[in-house]
This record gives sequence, C-alpha cells and structure tokens, in this order.
Amino acid sequence: MFSVRLFFGNAEFAIVSSQQLILAGLTVLAVAASSETVRYRKLETQRSKLDHAAIPKYVESLTIPSVLYDASVDNSIEIAVRQITQQVLPSGYPITTLWAYGNPLEPSTFSNPAGTVEAIKDHSLLVTWTNDLVQDPDTCLQDPQSDACNYLIHILQDKEGAPIVDQTLHWANPGRSMCEDGSNRTDCRGTSVDAYWGPIPTTMHVHGGHSIPQSDGYPEGWFLPNANDIPEGYVTHGAYYANFETPLTQTMRNALATTAVPATPNVIDTVANVPSTPNTATIAPVSPIGSNNGATDDGIITFIPVLPTVSNSSATDDSSDDSSDDDGATDDSSDDDATDDDTIVYTSPPIGKVVCDYSNDGPQATLFYHDHTVGITRLNVYAAAGGFWLVRGEDELADLYEYDCLGKKQVLPGPSPKYGEDPNGDYEVRRKIREIPLMIQGVSFYDDGSLFYPANRAFFDGKGEGDGFAETTGFDSSFPFKPNAESDVSPIWNPEAFFDTWVVNGKTWPKLEVAPERYRFRILNLADSTTLNLVMKVVDTDEEIPFYIIGGDQGYLPYVVKIRTGYYTQLTTPGGDNTEEQQISSAQALLLMPGERYDLIIDFTGMKNGTEILMLNTAPNEPFGGLEDYTAADFATTGQVLKFILNDDLSNPDGDQSTLPSCLRLDPNAVLPEVTGSRTVKLVELESELCVIDDESYGVKNVECVSGVDNHLGPAMATLGYGNDQTDGNMWSDPIEMNPSLNSTEIVEVWNWTEDAHPIHFHLVHFLILGRYDINNPDSELSSALPWEQGFKDVAIAYPGQITKIKMHFDRPGLYVWHCHILSHEDNEMMLKFCVGDKSIDCPPELSFSVKERQLSIEKFSDILVETSTAGVLGKNTQLLRGSKRVF
Repeated sequence: MFSVRLFFGNAEFAIVSSQQLILAGLTVLAVAASSETVRYRKLETQRSKLDHAAIPKYVESLTIPSVLYDASVDNSIEIAVRQITQQVLPSGYPITTLWAYGNPLEPSTFSNPAGTVEAIKDHSLLVTWTNDLVQDPDTCLQDPQSDACNYLIHILQDKEGAPIVDQTLHWANPGRSMCEDGSNRTDCRGTSVDAYWGPIPTTMHVHGGHSIPQSDGYPEGWFLPNANDIPEGYVTHGAYYANFETPLTQTMRNALATTAVPATPNVIDTVANVPSTPNTATIAPVSPIGSNNGATDDGIITFIPVLPTVSNSSATDDSSDDSSDDDGATDDSSDDDATDDDTIVYTSPPIGKVVCDYSNDGPQATLFYHDHTVGITRLNVYAAAGGFWLVRGEDELADLYEYDCLGKKQVLPGPSPKYGEDPNGDYEVRRKIREIPLMIQGVSFYDDGSLFYPANRAFFDGKGEGDGFAETTGFDSSFPFKPNAESDVSPIWNPEAFFDTWVVNGKTWPKLEVAPERYRFRILNLADSTTLNLVMKVVDTDEEIPFYIIGGDQGYLPYVVKIRTGYYTQLTTPGGDNTEEQQISSAQALLLMPGERYDLIIDFTGMKNGTEILMLNTAPNEPFGGLEDYTAADFATTGQVLKFILNDDLSNPDGDQSTLPSCLRLDPNAVLPEVTGSRTVKLVELESELCVIDDESYGVKNVECVSGVDNHLGPAMATLGYGNDQTDGNMWSDPIEMNPSLNSTEIVEVWNWTEDAHPIHFHLVHFLILGRYDINNPDSELSSALPWEQGFKDVAIAYPGQITKIKMHFDRPGLYVWHCHILSHEDNEMMLKFCVGDKSIDCPPELSFSVKERQLSIEKFSDILVETSTAGVLGKNTQLLRGSKRVF
C-alpha cells in the first residue's frame, strides 16, 4: 500500500491511501483531473497591518442592532450566515469583508453584529440555521449549478491571502486529511500544516440557552454550505450533526444517512478499514449522530452510520440503494417510505442547514448566538461576531416587584428597538430608544480594510508581525512547531489573541448621542481573549459616572448594585441608606471577561447639553490574572471604547418615565434545588517542553534545553480536567468523565492552577457562584459571590490560585460541553464533554464507554440488532429499545 498527498496548486486537500482511492473507484489521475474546480487564491499584492493609532475616534455613530425576528410575530424562523462588506472603520477608510447573520429572504438584514432575536419566555422558537458561505447565495437559489454556488474560503487570511485555519488542532477537518492517530476522518487532531482552502463548517450555539442537546450547537455538529464545488471526499456534516427532531437513540442512528433503517447493518473492519461481512455477534454500539470517524482503536468491529460525502464533485446526497459511503461500505438500506403507524422512517440530513428548537424556558436574560465549530470557533466568531438573543417574559416586569420604593409602578428604561423599525435610518425611531445592546469585540485590520488575525504562533512569542502564514515548506529540524515530530506546539494557533481597536456594534470607536435621561444597556464582551474593566468618565471634569447593575448573564440580580472604580453599593434598601463598600481591588470597576454580560442602567439626567462622557477600559490588553501589578490598556487606543454625547433634542417630551435605579426593587428568586453531590474540576496549563532561541527564519528555532536556562517556548495549551491536583488535564478526544445524574444538583469546585483567570462556561445550566477559596488553603474563603454575581450566571471567572465554587442543576439528559470562553483556549483542548443522565442510556457509547464496557454491551446490543433486522424496521413500541437507547 502507498499513500498519496493530493495538492491543487500549493493547497493540500487530503492524504489518502491507495487502498482508499481504489475503494472510492478513483485513481490518482482521476482525482487530479477534478482540480480545475479548485483554485489557489492568493492576493496579487501583499498588504500591511493598519496603524490603529491613526484611526480617528468618535466620528461614526453607534449602530443600534435592529430586531431580526420577534417570536410574537413568527415562531419559526431562518437565520443564515453570509459574506458581506461593511463600513467598520470610519468613512474614508476601506470597507471590511465580514461574515454576518440575517434573514435569507431579506438580504438587507445581514449585518455584523447581527440583528436581535426577541424570544418569549417559555415559548418555543424553531430556527433553521443555514450555511450560506457561497459566492452569491441569492443567485445560487435561482441557479444551483452556477458559479454563484461555489464555496467561499475563510476570510481570515495572512498578508498574501492564505487562510489561517490551523489544521494541527482538534478541528472539524471536513476534508478528512491525515489525523494525528493515522486515520482519515473528520473531527480529529490533524497533521497538515498547509493552508486550508476548503469550504467552511459552521454550527450555531445560543449561549446561555436551556437547550435540548440536538439544538445546543455541539462543536462536532457542524455542516458545510450546499455548494456545488465541494472537493471529492469531503464530508458535508460533522460526526454529531443532528436536527432537533432527530430521535437520537442508539438503534435509530443508523437511519441518519439513509431513508430508512437498514435491514442489514453495514460493518467496517476497524483493522483494515474496509467493508466486512456483517457479524451481529461482534457489533459494538453504533456511533451517534452519523459518526463518520471510521476505525476505533479497540479492535471491535463497529457499525459506522456515515453521513453523506461528496462524490463526482457534487454536494448533493445520494441515498439510493447500494450507494457508497465515505469508508467504502455499501448501503443496503431501502428507499421505500414506510407507512405503518409503528414504523419509524428518517430522511438524510439536509446539506447546508440544521433545524433547532429552543424552549426559552430559562430566566428572562441577555443571551447571544454565535458559531461553535470545533477547532475554529475563534476564527468564525472573529469573522461573523454574533447576535443578541433576548428572552423576555410576556410581562417583562414579572421578575420585579410591582411597585418601587416610593410606591409607584416600576418602569425600566425603554423602549427597546422593535421588529420592523429602523433604529439607525429613522430619526424618530432612534430618538425614542432607551434600551440598547452593546457588543464589544477586539479587532485589528490590514490597510486594505480586511481583518487581521495572527497567522503564526511566533507572533504570540513576540517574534515578527504575525502576518505571514506559518512556514510549511523547506523547514528543517530547527523548526520549533509542528510538524516537527518533537514539537508540542501548533504552528498557527496563538494561546491568546489581543487586538488594537475596539469595535462596538460593528463600528470602531463609535459615538452615541443620548438624551439627559436614563438608558438601559445590555453589554456583552465578545473579545477573543481580552478582559474589560469598564469605567465612565466625563471628559471635561474627569467625574466618574456610576453603573447601576440590574442583571447578569442569566437575568436580574436580587438587588441593584451601584459600581464605580474601587467601590460598590448593593442597594438592599432601595431608596434608603446603603453602605458603599470597597472592591477587592482599588482598580476594579465593571469587570467582564469574554462571554460575560451585564444588564445595567446609566443615568444621564441633569447633565448639560453637549457633555461628553467616555466609556473607558482600564483592564490590561494582555493575559488577565487580576487587577494587581498590571499595566492598563493604552489610553490612546484600547483604553477607550465608546463616547456618549448629551443632546437635549432627544429628550422625551413627557419626561423620563423610568424608575430611579436607586429605587428599583428586584425579585428574581435565584434559587436552585438542594445539593445532591459535588465534584472537583481543574484548570491546568501545559508548558512546551521545547527550548528555543531567536531565529531570523522562523522567529525562534528549536535548540537543546540546558539546565538553569529558562528559554522554553511557552504554553503549548491549557486544559481542563477532573480532580484537584496539578497533573495534566483531559483532552477533547478522551472519554466522558463528567456524568451527573438527571435532576441532580451539584457543587462544582473549579481549581485554577494556571497563572491566568479563565471565564468558565457550562452549557445547559444556569448556576450560582457560591464563593472563592485559596487553592493552597481550601478552607480559607477569600470572598463570597460578589454582589453583581449573585444572580444566575453561565460564565464564572476562575481566578488563578483560587477555587471557585459553583452550584448547578442538571435537568435535561444528553451530551453537552463546558469550556473556557477565551476562544483561543476553547479551540485548543480547553473544552470537555459532559453527559447528563444514565451512562448506558443517555450518553453516546463511543464517547463514554471504556473498551471493557463496550465489550460487555456487545451481547445485549446484538440481541437488539437480531430483533430489528428480522423486523426490517424499528417499531415505536419495541420494548428492546429501552435497553439500548442513546440520547444525544
């Protein structure tokens, strides 16, 4: 057997064996012949990084996100991601190519950030997410065979136009390039260090949503666009792709790639990776959600229900009898639609779409939606940002007392933007708005207006400009990054990414004219890695304007909290005497790590017309470990975020009708059931074992380590794990260890052994922070939950050297994830799976069972296969299903 690397121009698409080529009915020449549909796209001229200090500030008005959908109008919607151009930099600068979300039936709705989804508490909302990353989506709909349907490459590129996807991470890998374990499959840690010129996978997550597993945006549930030039052999869906209505049970997963459950299972010999004669006596539990991962490492013959791959340069799925899947196994399933009431029939997944169902049964809260694709979340979020998803009750004030401290009906600042109105082009609409979401994202630019993102790892180590894709040809043994066999550091990925401008609602350093009244802002930190510490200062007098915090990630706080630098006041007695307390750090103001949100009021009443107020950021523009002994962001650039300008002309003719924030009485009832158990988890940073010195060719080069000389390359990755020691954490590919019981309530202790703070996010749950303890003296409480953390949250700051205790309740079965919301950390192993419920029922077997456990399940599973293969189809009332059911 020989292996061949397939190149089109300088772009490698796959590494396949001769045996796989033969199984696919192809020759090397035949594959190469299709290369005319694939182009190596490089810029004609190199670009340079834009001088951020020269960008004028506060010349463009803040964009107020419009309402994309209102669930009171439509409870079944479609949101697509497309490529657009937008004036992000001030007028006179080049436009910027971005990705954006919008309504595909209304192209004008696509913007970055996206329009807001107004959801209704306890009302289900059905969303079709569409990957429209093709050349011209509208024309493509009319003419699916035209070039308009050709896929787009990633817009994050180096100075010459090479996409900067790092294929040595554990990532989607739709082209099934060689994995680190030697297999050719999707969703693995890869080995290719070449630029990825293929179509872009996406999957969507509603952050903070109380979602069923199928609708949670599982990182390996991605899907490609329905393009007509997807290269041969690419897989169009991730291993765990699923629509919301897919019955995610073990014996039903077979149906995902076919129109009916196969009467005779297809079997892959995991030793030779070729079709094998079915043998129900040696069949292990099937892979969930159409896993296409091929061989397992335990020698068990395993059924692999493969999702459709592209053949004959077509992205359409052929589910006819005897079609070949991507491992060469023959599909013996029938295409006949079953009509019996007890028959379950499933269709192939649609290409380019997924349908999700959101119950919106959590608290009224500020949520947001964004991409969550394994290994490239940081890139896709940087390119596409996201949109707000606001959950409101039919009575939004139901979580507040009816009357304020003066006995008057409580009123929050409003209104918010409404569906069908233009808050940016219609002056009368804009002037009345008093509730505004703010999405804050760190960004850098090239001089042609395109987005800059570090293209090589040496940039993080302070070497070079970061604008050249990691060298992939002609390297020698001194090259310190992968594919050097001795290296433990990926060549492109940066441990963290910090940028030199702030983009607020899609504009660099915008301004907002406000009336001398009270405004409600919902603030989201969508930076890759940067922490915000927000302060409000009057330009002329340096007077600080306080924030009145009314809510956090998951809804209202128990009490309003007034915050200014170094101090806070929890208004436990609205309208009465409340004591101002010192913050833990004299520099702390409104602190937000990536993924955190705060719902707050700023009171502009009594301020003179023309008064200017700056929203400042006094956190460091570097890894954050706390607010002691740090260097604040540069005041001239990233130390500034947004300017407010008082304008009397915007005043409400009837005056400000909202309740004084000092008089508001909140009542969110943030309680969880009694604790039933506890667990410890840990954060551990893995330092590279390589030593380096400066080098002209690579920035740094590999040298032999010498005792007493500290010249290690730096962090290889940060990981999560279980237990409270400092040993290495777990990898994404490891079996599931966190398996809370359904309806259990746990105290989770997060032990942070790293040097930095991490925003830890758990999917599914809304939790309560209980307090923080000294990691070297676990009985020593450093602080209880801070007043602005005392409501429900879904992101908790885990400070270095501390134990953060969190209480959470697990009320839905199935597969979810928890991770650091520093997106660069999340993309390189700082994310793990957890599964709620019975391990033998609710959890995917290949993710949660050891080899021994899987072998013990064979006999039981074989009985089910014999029963179902005799019947030909699965009966809805078959009692055997209970013993093998696997809910994703």
